[in-house]
Amino acid sequence: MGYFSDNELPFTRDNLDGFLRLPASDPGRQAAERWMQDHHAAAPTDNLRSEFLEFETDLYFRIVSSAIPKADPNHLYLGSRFHGQALHDPELFRAASKCAGVVSVNVYGIWQLDSETTATWERESGKPFIVTEFYAKGEDSGMPNHTGAGWLVHTQDDRGLSY
Repeated sequence: MGYFSDNELPFTRDNLDGFLRLPASDPGRQAAERWMQDHHAAAPTDNLRSEFLEFETDLYFRIVSSAIPKADPNHLYLGSRFHGQALHDPELFRAASKCAGVVSVNVYGIWQLDSETTATWERESGKPFIVTEFYAKGEDSGMPNHTGAGWLVHTQDDRGLSY
């Protein structure tokens, strides 16, 4: 079907602050400072953090998506799978949609996606989305299934029901 360029990258609204805390010689900090200057801003605000998140995500997707068709023009670019808080950040869906064939999401801790959330993903991206990871782990598997983002259920039968 296609390629993921990465998995669950930390695209968050505090990334601008993080880049600005890097050493002065760091290219990431220098790019963030140029971005702030271009926006005539002395300090980050919530609005600027949101704009930078979309800028950063767009730049990432443009760079990565330009390489994939050169290696394999016959498959989709599936993006970098969003999860957690990223599922609620419309900036990410707008940025990904410019380059990805579909928007990929990983969903944990939710029994069923609500129609408002999925409608937001579709509206902001203008693309279809694909749920690329979800899972439940069973206590009766004989494995130490106590970590990870998926549900922990009692039995393998319960796992089947959760799917």
